[in-house]
Amino acid sequence: MKYLLLSLFLSLSFMAFSQSEVNSEIHLLSPDHIGNATLNIDDFSSYLSWLEKKVHQQLEKEKGDFEIIISMTLHKDKEATIHIAERGDSPKNIIKKIEKKISEKSPPRTSLVDFSFLSAFKINLGCKNDKETFNPTFIPYTEQQFFKFDELELIQKKEAFEKWILEEVIPVVAFHTAGVDPKFAGVKDVGDLLQNKKFLNKNINTITHPETYYWRAVLEMNVGNQIIPFAKVCMHFANGEFDKGKRLYRLVSMFSNQKTLPAVYASELRRRIQSLDKSISKEIEKGIQFHDAEKYSEAVKHYEKLLEIIPNSAWLKYEHFYSSTVSIRYEEDKGYDAWIKVKDDIYASDPMYHMYIHGKTAKENYEMFLRLSIKELFSSKENLQKDIIKYADIALQLKNYGFAAQMYWLIFSSPYLSEDDYGDRNMLAYFLYCLEQLGEKEMITNFKGDYDKEFKIIEKYLKGQMENHPIYQASENKE
Repeated sequence: MKYLLLSLFLSLSFMAFSQSEVNSEIHLLSPDHIGNATLNIDDFSSYLSWLEKKVHQQLEKEKGDFEIIISMTLHKDKEATIHIAERGDSPKNIIKKIEKKISEKSPPRTSLVDFSFLSAFKINLGCKNDKETFNPTFIPYTEQQFFKFDELELIQKKEAFEKWILEEVIPVVAFHTAGVDPKFAGVKDVGDLLQNKKFLNKNINTITHPETYYWRAVLEMNVGNQIIPFAKVCMHFANGEFDKGKRLYRLVSMFSNQKTLPAVYASELRRRIQSLDKSISKEIEKGIQFHDAEKYSEAVKHYEKLLEIIPNSAWLKYEHFYSSTVSIRYEEDKGYDAWIKVKDDIYASDPMYHMYIHGKTAKENYEMFLRLSIKELFSSKENLQKDIIKYADIALQLKNYGFAAQMYWLIFSSPYLSEDDYGDRNMLAYFLYCLEQLGEKEMITNFKGDYDKEFKIIEKYLKGQMENHPIYQASENKE
């Protein structure tokens, strides 16, 4: 795709010498990864050649020094979105003339998702004032869509986010996974899961973490290509598991090569996550304001309405608990019992959620410390490598084995982390230990070594980390 369009660009960048000089350029506004997945290359190339020829024919007749841009977004289920703009000393009605010219042929449809490109034309000397803006104002289609998204209310924004992931992102990820060589069986299985939408309305961790196909797929990809965990991120988001998706996406973005598909979506996905996060935070903060004003019943009612919209928010579930138990929270037994009833549901939404209210035992107090320490990680670039190791270890100690396995494999396979960061610990053994805890038994057969011995070393290390910690030591109940 990239090389084809480069040659196309070169063949179309020519000068016509009849009445006016016309130079043109083609700019792809959508990346090659998307173009390869959604375009019929022959049809697209043919249409671009036709478009350039028709517009050249019209512009060669016109006098003046000016510039024209034609932006198109091709769609799967509707006609292309077309925007034509001009600047400089352009002739009267030039946009209408071009519109009429290019209306003779419909642009091709895409097969999966939207694809945008821009054709730019310079007539004679072009616009003499570089600061002059195009008229009408040009805003890329993806920007227009984001602005609309950003203005939505929470319920519509959540639905739009999930729809965008399901209809615009997952089809491209599926294309690049389902279409690989059959020898990469794990990757193909992930592609099949995406392509046939077998993940919908299912717990994504349940259908990936204990399954050999998923971890085989992770190991089959080149270092730096995080398309498999990125596929998992997308499945979380499409199913409304926003907390889990965000947490895993942060890892994916840390370890992704900038030329891979996850990096292609980084900017747009990050903006949409931040926008949705901001809307969620705004609504939860309203409940906190009720609580701080000692209007506890109003806070609880607000949270319960919000839970209908975002039922998988660990923060929301925690705040709901906090306001609904205000009368008993500080009664030792009642407060503890109330927390024990809800904590598993809170951590089901985000197993790495940082809050923990009540602890009676040394082990529970140690868990409270671990969770609170998560908030201190990744505060500076200087500690990034060390914090990644700590994060993986916390996930393991919290028995979040799937997330820990993902991290330990990234640590083991990354060229940017070494024994300088994690000492003489065997990171591959930690990865395999996590899989063992998940019930996955096949991956370990691909590696040589005495892993029974390695697993005992890991368990001794984990036990020592807990029992030698001051928080654990200071607690009376060590059951």
